[in-house]
Amino acid sequence: MHDKMCEWYKIQEVHFRDYVECLAPLYKVLEEHTASTNQTDIFLKRSYLAFTGKTEEDWESEQKQISFHRLLSMKMGDFHEELMGKLPAYETLPQKHSSKCDVRSKDETEYIEVKNNDTTMNSDSAKSVIGKLFDMIQKGKHAILILVNSLSPTTPRFGAHPEIEVMNGKKGYAHLSGREDFYEDLLETLDYTFKNFKTYRQLQEIA
Repeated sequence: MHDKMCEWYKIQEVHFRDYVECLAPLYKVLEEHTASTNQTDIFLKRSYLAFTGKTEEDWESEQKQISFHRLLSMKMGDFHEELMGKLPAYETLPQKHSSKCDVRSKDETEYIEVKNNDTTMNSDSAKSVIGKLFDMIQKGKHAILILVNSLSPTTPRFGAHPEIEVMNGKKGYAHLSGREDFYEDLLETLDYTFKNFKTYRQLQEIA
């Protein structure tokens, strides 16, 4: 990596090329402006249009934007899972791994579930997440739930067993990286990346 690049790339614990690879799905959505596909609720649509007086074209435009942001949020969640697995002592697990967890330590003593937002954890998903982490506890492992964007003064536990650690993103990244300011440095690195590299190809050229 060039000396000039070192000035803005602040998460040295992750190899720069690995960081770039983690960003590929995000760039794909941003560059193609793709959106997730959802069935239209005709009752909601008709009621909304009747109430607001908007046109069907307005509805379609708004729905595309909502779907775009939903897909982008999902890809950002994937980014965190992949990036955490690039930190020296950790690895991202494949979807069909027997533990059903997202990340684990390379010595296999610690298993981690990563959620981008605590607001997406409804009762069913919370039960599933806590259940798989409790399975790890019963196997003598250290289990952690990281809620990356949790803004609550007290990070919600969703009824987790006392032995399951629940962390927000700042504490989670500090734990995995061993550095308290990793979270802020990641934010600054992402800011610089997306401000200065508008295509994935541009970013790849310096990797």
